Amino acid sequence: MSKKNRSLSKHKKSSSVKAVRVVGESFSGPIPPPTILAQYDQVLPGSAERILKMAETQEAHRHVIEAKVIKSEVINSRAGLIFGFMIGMTAIISGAIVASSNGELVGGAISLGGLGSLVSVFVYGSKSRKEERVEKEKN
Repeated sequence: MSKKNRSLSKHKKSSSVKAVRVVGESFSGPIPPPTILAQYDQVLPGSAERILKMAETQEAHRHVIEAKVIKSEVINSRAGLIFGFMIGMTAIISGAIVASSNGELVGGAISLGGLGSLVSVFVYGSKSRKEERVEKEKN
């Protein structure tokens, strides 16, 4: 075996394996874990306090928004009930007036048509709310 071939075979035998290790950290939520907060404070003194204050402010803001949404939903629900009652009473009274002037069939159709449309809206709304609750539970 020649000198050149021996040096190539030696080179092939002396190969090495290198490994790389990757370490990662993650967290979810507005406040990082205490170790990370401490590191923030080491880099910029007082930053941990600022991060906590920011999280508290965000939570207070979220509570205000949620309270407004709930209040708005209550108002919309009451308005829907009031307007539904008004539409129903208008349909019944209009049907009664038409029926009393010798139009029993037409008056009955007006009353039943108005009430039927209210019932269908109620059933549709109830079904939609149920589907929405089921969807929220899935998430």
